[in-house]
Amino acid sequence: MIIEQLTLLTNQLEETRHFYTKVFPFELVDQGDSHFTVKVGQTLLTFQYKQSETDPFYHFTFNIPENKFAEAVEWASTKVDFAEEVGEIVYDCVEWNSHSVYFYDPAGNIVEFIARHNLNNAVNHPFSPKDFLYVSEVGVVTSDIHAIVHQLNELGIPSWNAEENFNPVGDEHGLFIIVKEGRRWLYSNKNAHFYDVKATVKGLGTLCFEQDGDQVVIRRSSSNVIYST
Repeated sequence: MIIEQLTLLTNQLEETRHFYTKVFPFELVDQGDSHFTVKVGQTLLTFQYKQSETDPFYHFTFNIPENKFAEAVEWASTKVDFAEEVGEIVYDCVEWNSHSVYFYDPAGNIVEFIARHNLNNAVNHPFSPKDFLYVSEVGVVTSDIHAIVHQLNELGIPSWNAEENFNPVGDEHGLFIIVKEGRRWLYSNKNAHFYDVKATVKGLGTLCFEQDGDQVVIRRSSSNVIYST
């Protein structure tokens, strides 16, 4: 699953724009008074301003070449403070055959770099920001994991390495991380909370995960509701 476009909400637009265009020098491809879009490898990542009493935040992940984890960590270490879990900065995930690090961006998002060693994407040059491959994960929070996963499965997106209260849907190139409302995000002090997500998936179209009263709904593009809880 390839996430071609991803739109997330923020009420820290200017700070976030500065971070993703200057600190992390991604290509700025579009901007306006209430949004901006950067190109992260194959993914167009948009932050849309939304005034809110709470700060919208997400967990999302950048895939990097599987042999460039140490170099990517060194590159980012002068720009961000990596988060720790039980005194460890690097998450060595045996089940996924991957290495990850986590940090907060200025909007409070829990951002991850991941090197997935099952993927044939090694490069033979020094790491640079041009080596970010794409956004490979975004968290979607719900009170009913099984129902929303079922509907995504019905759209042809398979489950992958599911656990209780944590069900990734997709593959190693792209995953919706479906988690239970209130579950603590790994390498953070934040519990999962729902905020709108809009993602365009290659070959499938645009899925909008939205709050409708006390329900979460998934809409394909901006029309038909295909799931609600």
